[in-house]
Amino acid sequence: MRMAPSPIRLLCTLGVSFLAGGVADAAPRVEARTYLRHCGVETCLMVTGRRPDSSAVVSLGDHRVPVSGARNWRVAVPLQTVRTWFPPSTRTITVHVSGADDGTGGGEAIVPLPIGLLFSGVQLASLEVRAR
Repeated sequence: MRMAPSPIRLLCTLGVSFLAGGVADAAPRVEARTYLRHCGVETCLMVTGRRPDSSAVVSLGDHRVPVSGARNWRVAVPLQTVRTWFPPSTRTITVHVSGADDGTGGGEAIVPLPIGLLFSGVQLASLEVRAR
C-alpha cells in the first residue's frame, strides 16, 4: 500500500523544482581579474576573463576595448589611458560582456583594481603609533 505524499514533502519538492529552474535561467557569470604588467616601455593594466561566446563585446566601464583571445580573453590598457577613463578615487571597475548574436545574455562583474593604482596619495601631517 502506497501512502500519499505529505504536504511538507510536496512543498519541499516544489521548492527544489522552483530553485532549480531559477538557476537554469540565470545569466552567465562574467569572470575577470586585473593586474599590472609592462607592455613595452609603458605599464599597462591587464584585464583577463572568460566570456560565454567569443563574439561577445567587452567593455571596461563605458569604454569598448578590443580583446585578444576567444572565450578566454585579455586586454592591455596603458596606465595613462586608465587614468583618463576613471577618476583617481576608483577602486573597482565594471567589466561588461555583451550578449552574443544568438540571444544569450551578457553580464558584468565588478573587479577590484590593483591596490593604489589610481590613488593620488595622501600626505600625513602626523602618525601616531601605540604599543600594546
